[in-house]
Amino acid sequence: EATNLLSALDNNLTNYNPFDPLSVAGFFDSDFMFNIKEGFDIVIGNPPYLGEKGNKETFAPLKKLKYYQGKMDLFYFFFHVGLDNLKNGGILSLITTNYYITATGAVKLRNDFKERSTILNLINFNELKIFESALGQHNLITTLQKGKFDKPAHTSIVNAKGYLGTEVLQSIVEGKNKDTNYYHILQEKLFNGGNIQLTSGGIDDILDKVNIISKPLDNVIQVNRGVDITCRNITKKHITLFPNADYVEGEEVFSVSTNFHHDICKNYIKSSDISPYSYKLNDKKLLYITWNTDIENYQDIKSHLIKFKPILEKQMQSYGELYPWFALHRARNQEIFESEKILVPYRAKSNFFGYSEQPLYGSDDVYFITKPKDDYSLKFILAILNSKLIYKWLYYRGKRKGEMLELYQEPLSKIPIIKDVSKAEQQLFIDLVDKIMELKEKNEETKELENQIDEMV
Repeated sequence: EATNLLSALDNNLTNYNPFDPLSVAGFFDSDFMFNIKEGFDIVIGNPPYLGEKGNKETFAPLKKLKYYQGKMDLFYFFFHVGLDNLKNGGILSLITTNYYITATGAVKLRNDFKERSTILNLINFNELKIFESALGQHNLITTLQKGKFDKPAHTSIVNAKGYLGTEVLQSIVEGKNKDTNYYHILQEKLFNGGNIQLTSGGIDDILDKVNIISKPLDNVIQVNRGVDITCRNITKKHITLFPNADYVEGEEVFSVSTNFHHDICKNYIKSSDISPYSYKLNDKKLLYITWNTDIENYQDIKSHLIKFKPILEKQMQSYGELYPWFALHRARNQEIFESEKILVPYRAKSNFFGYSEQPLYGSDDVYFITKPKDDYSLKFILAILNSKLIYKWLYYRGKRKGEMLELYQEPLSKIPIIKDVSKAEQQLFIDLVDKIMELKEKNEETKELENQIDEMV
C-alpha cells in the first residue's frame, strides 16, 4: 500500500497546479485518503513565498485567476484556495511571512478573510526565527475558521530575536512566553483602515483619537514617486542575459559619476541618503532623459548609452510600452524635483523625512512630498512627520517588513495631519525646524530640539 501511495503521489506531483482546487486536493489521492465532497476539516501548510516583483513570467499566467492582484505574493493563492476547499467551520492554518497584514498587494486577501472567515489566531514572530537555517524570516502563523462566528481573535506579537529553539516556540504558542505580548480583539475591530490589526487598547486608542482630529496627508499635500530609472548599473543578471556583450558588473548606465556637462545631468539621491530633516548628496548624477528629449543634442551621452541599447530595449519590452530606447521609463514631472520638497525613503528603520529647497532628483525608491495647500507650511508638516507620534502611527497603522517601516504611497497618504492649525501655531514648529537644519549643516547635536517637537506634537 505504501508503495502504491508513493507512486500515486509522484504522479500527482507531476501534474500539480496549486491554483486549481482539484489539483490541490489531487496532490494526495483523495479517493484513497480523503472524502472531500463537503470540503476538508483542516488545511495546514507552509506554502512557497514568492513576490511578483522580479518574477513576472511566473505570475503572467496567474493574472486570469479571480484572486490575482498586482504586487501580490504567491502564497496568497494558498489562503484563497485553502478557504475554497474547507467545509464550513473547517480550520485553515498556514505559516507565511507577516507582510500580508498591511501589504498593498494583499487587499483582496484581507477582504477574503473578512468576508469568508473568522480569524482565530495570529502569531507574529517578527525577528524570531522559526526555521534555524532559513534566511530573511518574518514569520506569521495564521489560523482561520471558514464562516462567520462570534469569537474574538487571539493575537500574539513576539519581541525576542534569533533562533531560540522549540521550547521557546512552544511557550509562545501556549500563551506563556514572557517576551510576547498577547491580545484579544473583536472581529469587527480587527480590520482597521483595511489592514489587519494585531494589538488593542493603549496606543491603538490614542491613534484612534488622533484620527478624529486629523485629516489624511494627501488631503493637504502631494505625494509623488521618484524617477523610474530604467537601469542604474550593470548587474550579474545583465551579464548572464547578454553573455556576448562586453559588460562589467557595476558599470554605470543612467546613474553616472562621469562628468557630462549638460543640463540633463541632475543631482540625485537614493533612499539610503535620507535622514530626519536632512540628506546626504552622493557623487553620482542622474541622466534625466525624458521621452521628449532630443538625444541628438547630447552626442557624448548617446555614445555612452548606445552600448547598453540591448538591455534598454529588453526593459522596454518588459514594460509593454513603446518609448525611446535611450529614455527613462518614467521621468515624472520636473516640478516635483525642482521645488521645495520633503524627501522620503521607501523603507527605513524609523520615520526618516528629509528636506530640500534645492533641485534634487531621486529614483523610484524615494518619495517626494510637495505643494502644501490650505495654508499648511511644508516645514510644519516636516516637523509632524519626524515626530515620535507619527513613528507610532506608521508602526501600528502603516506597513512594515519586519521592524522596517515601508513608506510607500498608501501609508504616506494616510498619515494624520492635524486639522485647523493656525499660522502662528505652525510658526512655533517652523522656527525649531530651521534651528535643527542649521545645526545639522554643522554636524551638531539636535536631539534636544527634536524632543521639544515631540512634546509639541
